[in-house]
Amino acid sequence: MVKTLDFTVKYLISRGMNVETALVFGTLSSSIIDKILSCLIIAVFYRKKNYTNSIIGYYTIIKNVFNEKKRYDIIAFFIGIMVNIVFTYTVLIFKIPFLFMDSIGTILTAVVICPIAGALVGIFTNIIFSFTIDYLNIHFAIVNAMIGLSAGFISKKYDFNIKTALVSGISIGIISGLISIPISILLANGVTSGTIDLFMQSLLSSGKSLIISAVILTLPSAVLDKLLSCILVSIAVKRICFFKNDV
Repeated sequence: MVKTLDFTVKYLISRGMNVETALVFGTLSSSIIDKILSCLIIAVFYRKKNYTNSIIGYYTIIKNVFNEKKRYDIIAFFIGIMVNIVFTYTVLIFKIPFLFMDSIGTILTAVVICPIAGALVGIFTNIIFSFTIDYLNIHFAIVNAMIGLSAGFISKKYDFNIKTALVSGISIGIISGLISIPISILLANGVTSGTIDLFMQSLLSSGKSLIISAVILTLPSAVLDKLLSCILVSIAVKRICFFKNDV
């Protein structure tokens, strides 16, 4: 954990964040990543009916305590933002290529609450990233909002199972990619603040135009990213008790 934390803090400082803020975000993100992964692993493989003394049981207790719909929605809303932050920093820190993972929480919130809530999570996420990662993220807030609206409307009409997640991921990926391309070209000179930026520079250096480079990288990356995001959300809403929204 210490080595991972040191790496995280150094990365955040290299992105222009001051030491104090980097320590806060580094500690918080490392801790949340560790706990989320632990809970997800248990949630996926633990299928017994008796939840006593299990981590899933804690989710059940929390959901029973906050059994009013509004309280549940508020908790789910902030979880959605945190999920976006944790997965985005994971991709950036470990330099996972062709992924953004900045809309998993957006899709999750849209599915368990409603499309508008998902859109708001997407907007707030990009506002936070505009302060902590790169101000260019604010330009892509409309993309994250659209992802939330699309996922929410789909989940209201269809059960968000793996089949729905596959179709949703591809369709949302195509739509979000097509919206992101002109924003990236016109407002950010091809920059996305993601791991594909290095590949973008390589294509531009090879002589390809900005438009061609943006299409080649952004569209496939968006489809892959949203496909994986929707699959993870589908697993979460089916396996993790807290997200089985029957309040």
